[in-house]
Amino acid sequence: MTEAELRAMNDEGKPLSEIASEMADGEYDVCSRETLLSYAISEIENDRLFLARHILDAVDSGEYADFYFYDITMGTLDTPLAIEGIGDLVDHIAE
Repeated sequence: MTEAELRAMNDEGKPLSEIASEMADGEYDVCSRETLLSYAISEIENDRLFLARHILDAVDSGEYADFYFYDITMGTLDTPLAIEGIGDLVDHIAE
């Protein structure tokens, strides 16, 4: 997805949650809050408490968000970042 495509979806009135959900289904490191919490639970069940705490601390800090940027394969080398607006998605694509 290009920045132009992302902005076009936004201009057409597509909600942030729908755009982020589409990105989560693609090759982008976008995760739903539900996915992150499920991942944290599985890490608790596998006795990887440090990683679960890392995820939960990030999800619990600041404002509530439905979607986050997070690469699950990176573990604690990456920290979930809340997606609070379309600008966050644009910035991520531009990287």
